[in-house]
Amino acid sequence: MINKYLIILILTLLILSSCGRTHKLDYFENGKIRSDLYYSGDKLDGECKFYFESGQLQSVFNYQKGILHGVSLQYFYNGKVQTEEFYIDGKLNNTLKLYYETGNLKDVYNYTNDTLDGLYYSYFPKSEIRIEGNYNFGQYDSLWNYYDKYGRIVGEAEFINGTGELKSYFPNGNIQRITPYIKSEKSGTEKHFNKSGELLKQIEFK
Repeated sequence: MINKYLIILILTLLILSSCGRTHKLDYFENGKIRSDLYYSGDKLDGECKFYFESGQLQSVFNYQKGILHGVSLQYFYNGKVQTEEFYIDGKLNNTLKLYYETGNLKDVYNYTNDTLDGLYYSYFPKSEIRIEGNYNFGQYDSLWNYYDKYGRIVGEAEFINGTGELKSYFPNGNIQRITPYIKSEKSGTEKHFNKSGELLKQIEFK
């Protein structure tokens, strides 16, 4: 009777262990950890880390049964964050942030199910605003402003679902270029001017 229950207990533990997560470490030739991964069966599951050969952390991804789910981080060699993303069921959602190697913010995107959707900001290396705009399910939308590093507007546009016109300016305020867009791509006649406002050339986009 005891042997019977012992066998049942062992079999139960084996079944439970086969259903659980496994932990795998991989190493560089120098002995430093290359990757620190968790699996459920043959699928990545949980927080998974990858390293530079120096031992410095390179990236951290969160998986749920083989699918990216949660925060993902990638790092520069100096330890500063390079990319910060958020996934839901394998698709980019919410805010994606890109950084300069100094640690200063470079770009901020917003996503809905892998599609650009919402406010967008871009910055110069010293944190001055470079571009501010908006996406509507993958298309340029609403007001877009472009700046030089001194905060002066060098371009502006207004879009409705990807259709609109971008105007670029010389430092004296005169129009340098007018570019039409359809479905967030150049379409139609782009006009180039000199600083005096005279038309220099036209480029056709289809």
